[in-house]
Amino acid sequence: MDVAKVLIKYQVTLPKEVREKLAITIGERVIFIETEQGIMIKKALRLHQT
Repeated sequence: MDVAKVLIKYQVTLPKEVREKLAITIGERVIFIETEQGIMIKKALRLHQT
């Protein structure tokens, strides 16, 4: 389990292990989903603009 610190503007840096597991790169978005067990973080699907 990884731990992250909440900064002054309520920002959190995702631990390297989490970034790599979710294949998250700079500028991508994540979503927060509330479950019975807590909050789940998932990589947001990329929407293509036409």
